[in-house]
Amino acid sequence: MFKRAGLIIPVKSSSLMMAIATLSPVSVADLGRALDRSHQLIQQIIFNLFNLELVTRQPDANVIATVDAVR
Repeated sequence: MFKRAGLIIPVKSSSLMMAIATLSPVSVADLGRALDRSHQLIQQIIFNLFNLELVTRQPDANVIATVDAVR
């Protein structure tokens, strides 16, 4: 999915990106529950995805959405 869009997603982030793409906009807590991962781990990965400009933070800083290129 991402390769066809010309995006390079770190392997460790692919399941999180799929969840964000499916559930977007979604909270960090909901992502943690959906993936059975800790809030802290989700935050760390989100930070990296944010720096790669693959996700954005909504006005409520805990809500994450994909950028248009990922959809």
